[in-house]
Amino acid sequence: MAYIIFDEYPFLITESKYYTSNESVGFLIHNVELIECHRIIVSIIIEKDGTISNKKIVVPSKNDLCNFEALKIVDLMKKWQPGKVSGKNVRSKHTLILNFKSS
Repeated sequence: MAYIIFDEYPFLITESKYYTSNESVGFLIHNVELIECHRIIVSIIIEKDGTISNKKIVVPSKNDLCNFEALKIVDLMKKWQPGKVSGKNVRSKHTLILNFKSS
């Protein structure tokens, strides 16, 4: 079972030059093929130890390359603080909104 309501919500611990740990993750794209990406929504499970499992694209792009790149970006998000219920780490369902913008 994965929780969707928490006492403390999960948050990204890993920092990268590719994203910041806020709710909407923005990327500056220099690859012309990825300009059509726009917004992709990915569902993930954050395990009790802060790792990611069960990543799945919920709202895909029409461009398969964009979907592939979105999953690669999620793979870079190695460590999360899991959600907490009654002070204990719990398995958490989380949705990421990936916004791709051209330069």
